[in-house]
Amino acid sequence: METDTRKWSKYKPTDTAIRVEKPGKRVGTFSPMRKSLQYLRDLGYHVEIVEHYVSQAKIRRDLFGMFDILAVGGGQTIAVQTTTSGHVSERRKKILENPLHLVLKECGWVLEVHGWNRGDLKKATL
Repeated sequence: METDTRKWSKYKPTDTAIRVEKPGKRVGTFSPMRKSLQYLRDLGYHVEIVEHYVSQAKIRRDLFGMFDILAVGGGQTIAVQTTTSGHVSERRKKILENPLHLVLKECGWVLEVHGWNRGDLKKATL
């Protein structure tokens, strides 16, 4: 564990998340995006984040309005919407309501929603 020279913070890396320690408090950061990226890389896929922040509008824009991550490998293209486990059904509904999801499936894409609860994955394949 390396200690930051600033008094108010120490950074300690764990498996895929960063833990931030403050005197008297231990706060963990958790990123579903980071977890999904690591999960797909561990499976051997090449991954790219396809969600972007539009600063003028102050919004996040997903690929086709549905996906955060694109993974390719093993003859497959996987489009992933990543979230916390409590929002999987909402994200699944959002994708199914978009008519473009049928075109992507016809093209052979695998469409997935990854829901993370700390270290546990809840995956829905559409």
